Amino acid sequence: MSELRDLVLEWASESAFIKQKFFRDHADRVVACARDVAERLTHGGKLLAFGNGGSASDALHIAVEFTNPVIKERPPLPALSLSADVAVLTSLANDFDYTEIFSRQIEVYAQPGDVLIGLSTSGDSPNVLKALEVGKRLDALTIALTGKGGGRCAEVADYVFAVPSHNILRIQECHLTLYHVIWDMVHTLLHYEPELRRPRAAPAAPAGPPETGAAAPVDPSLAELYPFLFQS
Repeated sequence: MSELRDLVLEWASESAFIKQKFFRDHADRVVACARDVAERLTHGGKLLAFGNGGSASDALHIAVEFTNPVIKERPPLPALSLSADVAVLTSLANDFDYTEIFSRQIEVYAQPGDVLIGLSTSGDSPNVLKALEVGKRLDALTIALTGKGGGRCAEVADYVFAVPSHNILRIQECHLTLYHVIWDMVHTLLHYEPELRRPRAAPAAPAGPPETGAAAPVDPSLAELYPFLFQS
């Protein structure tokens, strides 16, 4: 039985070592990422998380942490898991393709200023990769939680956090700690950097065409289709 006890301690030590190495290497980038997330979530953005298998459970976990903070004094922030709705997932997989189950939801839900967190232990999950690509095109902040060197997701996302391991269990354990740390840092920044919550300056209205006093020319095809619009 002592051998089994030693094995438990070895696994726990391995998990702790990987986390310590990861956060030593990425601490500054975690802070930068959390600052970007905080700014977006307090200026009308929302967080969309997604992944497969165990990473789907992590996406649910991320959403609930932000939506219903475990520390009740902290404000809730808008977050959804794209892995949650079985009807939506199965209909998209059936009607289109499994690689599109997240990207098609992002096309519906995502807006510029939103935050996307895609989880893939390999970094090569096709549906996570495609979702990050669509999010990038829609001007969302894209964050990839991966392992094994980052995979193809590392080529797409704005922030890539690749756990230095090929062991899926160790990667997922580090992911859990990472999104807890990001959540904690977001609220810490909102407390100590209140400027993150200040309204952004409204963009200047585009200049209209110069006024000439002359009526715009009438398109003959429109006048033929809708004559009542052009009756004098």
